[in-house]
Amino acid sequence: MPRQHALQRRQLLVGLAASATGLSTGTTTVHAGQLERDEGVLLFPSVARRIDDARVAIRVQGWIYEQETNRIATRLMAKYLGLDLDELIAEERERFLARARLFSKEAQARRTLRARLDEAMPWTNLAASGRDGRVDATLIVPRTGLTASELKVQVASGTRQFACRAQLHEPQGLSIVSDIDDTIKHTQVRDRKAMLLNTFARPMAAVPGMADWYGRIAATQPTAFHYVSSGPFQMFPAVQGFLDEARMPPGSMHLRAFSLKPNALFSKSASSNHKHISIARLLADYPQRRFVLIGDSGEHDPEIYGEVTRRHPKQISAILIRDVTGDTATGPRYRQAFAAVPAERWQLFLDPSSLPVSWKG
Repeated sequence: MPRQHALQRRQLLVGLAASATGLSTGTTTVHAGQLERDEGVLLFPSVARRIDDARVAIRVQGWIYEQETNRIATRLMAKYLGLDLDELIAEERERFLARARLFSKEAQARRTLRARLDEAMPWTNLAASGRDGRVDATLIVPRTGLTASELKVQVASGTRQFACRAQLHEPQGLSIVSDIDDTIKHTQVRDRKAMLLNTFARPMAAVPGMADWYGRIAATQPTAFHYVSSGPFQMFPAVQGFLDEARMPPGSMHLRAFSLKPNALFSKSASSNHKHISIARLLADYPQRRFVLIGDSGEHDPEIYGEVTRRHPKQISAILIRDVTGDTATGPRYRQAFAAVPAERWQLFLDPSSLPVSWKG
């Protein structure tokens, strides 16, 4: 099919879905207020940090959406992706319908939540959700009495209550920034059809040895884990289930905002921008921590991590790239990606069991 026709086909499918089922190509304009009965909240594991000796800042991140489920819209999502559900076996088809259901939800803007750390604290009103339904707010709480590193935040709207967790990290220490697809999860990003099946229809499979290696890192010293992926946040329930099943260390989740526009799922610039912004925010929040950036060669992790290191050379202790392309370390790609990055600061690997578990500053 010619490229222009393919684009028109995708636009038509998305338009049909939007008009027939409320597919989330945009948002509904509403007055600021509490959640309606038919609206849901997806809250993401996040981070907390000390502001000073008396206060802690907890980041609250989530997505507000209309809960109505329509399997027709989800089937149209399959066509948008170029998958034929009739070609899948029954188990794969049901898995696709489950994982893709959040893509058919309509984002809800200008919805307000309130949050608190425990029942002894007053509620704090958070900023209203944005045009894409995203909530990104900071809850300030007293540091007195906080002894656990994992904080459970109470979130509410009206009489409805939810909960999310945030990891409180010390100002100094080791932080692991980890990609997900083809770094810790077998996805095959370079093969579009295989990537879609591995993401939506097949059981998610762990890259051998990665969970054990992450576990050894965490056992060696207190470690913060941050999962920064260009995968869409609508995949969060499935991805979190994979991390739990694979026994990956708990950590904050930083997934990409996504709407159903032609080729938005495969936008290289949007993916790169998301990772740059997410990592930069972590570096700004924890200026004294040492960061190790872990990714793979399938997309743009070497280029992104190289640029981050050139901008923040004192904070990045190491870059580790899982080789899925076969490019040599001395080839033009890595010479360009890691220009001005000391050679001892980055490494390609195939088997994580051979990698270090601690790094100097």
